[in-house]
Amino acid sequence: MGTKRIGLARTQALIENLKRSLDLGGSDLKNQKSPILLIENGAAAAEVETTDSGKIIMIDASTASTNLTVTIPTPAGNMGLDYTFILIADSHSASEVLLDSQLTNGIKGMSIELAADMADGNAVVNISAQKLGFKDSAKIGSRIRLVSDGDFYFVVDAVSDLATITSFT
Repeated sequence: MGTKRIGLARTQALIENLKRSLDLGGSDLKNQKSPILLIENGAAAAEVETTDSGKIIMIDASTASTNLTVTIPTPAGNMGLDYTFILIADSHSASEVLLDSQLTNGIKGMSIELAADMADGNAVVNISAQKLGFKDSAKIGSRIRLVSDGDFYFVVDAVSDLATITSFT
């Protein structure tokens, strides 16, 4: 370079417009934490935002004897939304949890129901519904992961000790 001076605004613009990729070459990233959203016990309704995409949404339905509807953003026009829902305690015997995509047949894919004694194997259920969720008395660790392609949510992972539900029973 020469001795010609350029202003701060021009320097900032040049730096911001750099198109670079970072090759970590097998480096380890330490102390990385997953973002968490907690849905407290006793709520009858909760809403998840597009800004919550990528978060692990922990749901506690252990003492409430009411059903919980968690409204998630419509998948239409929202490619890449990614939500993982996990029960952090056994749900109450009168508490079901439904995830509402706000779109008819907006959730598609498969869920796995784990057999209690594993003698009978697992049940696999095909899903095409607006809502998907956990039954009464579902066990801690039951989980559903949904990813949007911009038209629908696809079930990437859905595991529970009980069959998943598509409406309150």
